[in-house]
Amino acid sequence: MANRSVHTVSVVGVTFEGRQRVVASLAPGEQLLLRREPYNIHDPNAISVERLDGQQVGYISQHLACDIASALDRVGGS
Repeated sequence: MANRSVHTVSVVGVTFEGRQRVVASLAPGEQLLLRREPYNIHDPNAISVERLDGQQVGYISQHLACDIASALDRVGGS
Protein backbone atom coordinates (compact mmCIF):
# COMPACT_ATOMS: atom_id res chain seq x y z
CA MET A 1 0.00 0.00 0.00
CA ALA A 2 1.30 3.47 -0.85
CA ASN A 3 2.22 5.85 1.94
CA ARG A 4 -0.41 8.60 1.79
CA SER A 5 -0.61 11.89 3.59
CA VAL A 6 -3.96 13.32 4.57
CA HIS A 7 -4.41 17.08 4.40
CA THR A 8 -7.50 19.21 4.87
CA VAL A 9 -7.96 22.29 2.68
CA SER A 10 -10.91 24.43 1.72
CA VAL A 11 -12.19 24.13 -1.83
CA VAL A 12 -13.33 27.30 -3.59
CA GLY A 13 -15.85 27.79 -6.39
CA VAL A 14 -18.30 25.25 -5.01
CA THR A 15 -21.29 27.55 -5.60
CA PHE A 16 -20.89 27.58 -9.40
CA GLU A 17 -22.14 25.26 -12.16
CA GLY A 18 -24.19 22.95 -9.93
CA ARG A 19 -21.20 21.98 -7.80
CA GLN A 20 -23.18 22.26 -4.54
CA ARG A 21 -25.09 19.15 -5.59
CA VAL A 22 -21.77 17.33 -6.09
CA VAL A 23 -20.44 18.55 -2.73
CA ALA A 24 -23.61 17.39 -0.96
CA SER A 25 -23.17 13.89 -2.37
CA LEU A 26 -19.54 13.46 -1.20
CA ALA A 27 -18.90 10.72 1.33
CA PRO A 28 -16.59 11.21 4.33
CA GLY A 29 -13.10 10.04 3.38
CA GLU A 30 -13.91 9.90 -0.33
CA GLN A 31 -10.78 10.14 -2.47
CA LEU A 32 -10.61 13.12 -4.78
CA LEU A 33 -8.37 13.98 -7.72
CA LEU A 34 -6.33 17.14 -8.12
CA ARG A 35 -6.09 18.02 -11.81
CA ARG A 36 -3.86 20.81 -13.11
CA GLU A 37 -5.40 23.29 -15.54
CA PRO A 38 -2.34 25.16 -16.88
CA TYR A 39 -4.40 26.71 -19.69
CA ASN A 40 -7.13 28.06 -17.37
CA ILE A 41 -7.85 31.63 -18.54
CA HIS A 42 -8.41 32.86 -14.97
CA ASP A 43 -5.32 31.30 -13.34
CA PRO A 44 -2.44 29.42 -14.99
CA ASN A 45 -1.81 27.69 -11.63
CA ALA A 46 -5.40 26.43 -11.38
CA ILE A 47 -5.94 23.03 -9.76
CA SER A 48 -9.36 21.46 -10.13
CA VAL A 49 -10.74 19.18 -7.39
CA GLU A 50 -12.73 16.30 -8.85
CA ARG A 51 -14.42 13.07 -7.87
CA LEU A 52 -12.94 9.91 -9.37
CA ASP A 53 -15.82 9.89 -11.88
CA GLY A 54 -14.78 13.35 -13.15
CA GLN A 55 -17.47 15.44 -11.42
CA GLN A 56 -15.92 18.73 -10.43
CA VAL A 57 -16.14 19.77 -6.78
CA GLY A 58 -14.32 23.11 -7.17
CA TYR A 59 -10.76 24.44 -7.10
CA ILE A 60 -7.83 24.67 -4.73
CA SER A 61 -7.57 28.32 -3.62
CA GLN A 62 -5.44 30.53 -5.84
CA HIS A 63 -2.98 31.16 -3.00
CA LEU A 64 -2.39 27.46 -2.31
CA ALA A 65 -2.43 26.54 -6.02
CA CYS A 66 0.40 29.00 -6.59
CA ASP A 67 2.46 27.11 -4.00
CA ILE A 68 1.81 23.56 -5.26
CA ALA A 69 1.18 23.82 -9.03
CA SER A 70 4.85 23.53 -9.94
CA ALA A 71 5.24 20.47 -7.68
CA LEU A 72 2.32 18.76 -9.46
CA ASP A 73 3.84 19.68 -12.81
CA ARG A 74 7.17 18.11 -11.80
CA VAL A 75 5.62 14.75 -10.93
CA GLY A 76 3.55 14.76 -14.12
CA GLY A 77 0.06 13.54 -14.78
CA SER A 78 -2.97 14.96 -13.06
